[in-house]
Amino acid sequence: MNAWKNSQEEVLWPHNLLFEVSTDKTCVQGPITKDQMRGLGFLLSILPKRECSIIIKRYKEYETIGNIAGDTKKPALWVKRTLDRSLAKLRRPECQIFYNRGYSVAIGVLKLDAESAKLATREAELAARETKLLANEAALDSLERFIAKAKEVRDSTSSLRSREDELWVAMDEVARALEIAEASESEDTKELLGELKMAQYSSVSIRELGLSNRCFCALYRVGIRTISELGKLSKQDLLNVRNLGKVSVQEIADAFRTYTGFALPEY
Repeated sequence: MNAWKNSQEEVLWPHNLLFEVSTDKTCVQGPITKDQMRGLGFLLSILPKRECSIIIKRYKEYETIGNIAGDTKKPALWVKRTLDRSLAKLRRPECQIFYNRGYSVAIGVLKLDAESAKLATREAELAARETKLLANEAALDSLERFIAKAKEVRDSTSSLRSREDELWVAMDEVARALEIAEASESEDTKELLGELKMAQYSSVSIRELGLSNRCFCALYRVGIRTISELGKLSKQDLLNVRNLGKVSVQEIADAFRTYTGFALPEY
């Protein structure tokens, strides 16, 4: 008899739950390690409290749908739909590594992804600097042409009025060259650089912000999983999220600024 089955060949906790959600049954057929249990516990902890409670009652306490309905004073159909919705969340690809490989491995993969994002951001910053240097070189070339033109005007035997007109033309060229240099740091470039910097947080969970349970659950319910996804929202967007008021939105904005150094836009 397997250690994860009883005398009636019924699958025991936590194998009964893992067989329901894991796509790699070979990882959950043998003894479950502490790290796998930690990964499973982490995933359950980020589910809404009611969904987590129903999973525990169904798979750990082996209660039937009818008994759970009686305990929660909810219709059995509602209990079944809630349970199916919770299991669907645990079947997501990003959750598989937590209970198939363990919490430590999953966190290590997330950190590796974050480091890769940082390297990509660094490369983008270097490319932006190179663009700025090229623009500055163009400005210097224009300045040299201006100096050469000024010398020609100084040595010219033409009238003072003619020399003045030529000087204004040369100065206009410098102004255009400086505009080209400034364009390399335009708002579009800065905005793009900001997006590239935010890419390093595309795999970092919002749990790292240390938010209250209320704020974390409200964001999680609307599909906000990572800090990068949160950075795409404004404070006004957050006010439209259920269970988030002005105090909660300010808590999220402060935590986001502290962690990333960026501020959430007002609108």
